[in-house]
Amino acid sequence: MPAAIWLLLSGATGRGIAMLLIGTFGISMIDNVLRPLLLSGRTSVSGFVIFFGLLGGAAAFGFLGIVIGPIILVTTLRLLEALRQ
Repeated sequence: MPAAIWLLLSGATGRGIAMLLIGTFGISMIDNVLRPLLLSGRTSVSGFVIFFGLLGGAAAFGFLGIVIGPIILVTTLRLLEALRQ
């Protein structure tokens, strides 16, 4: 959204509108449709924990960390729960 607004204000109206459309109908719709389909019934972890897994994974491993980060975080949480019991 900020990049699209910047493009609109800087005079690149076509690119700004394209970015708004792609962001609205592409990225956010895919996120709202694919995430529940991929995670339904497979995890009882809150979205907040998944969010931090995405951020930490991306910071530690780059683009691949977006997938690896939440997996490592959930696995670590499960191991800590097993050790606690």
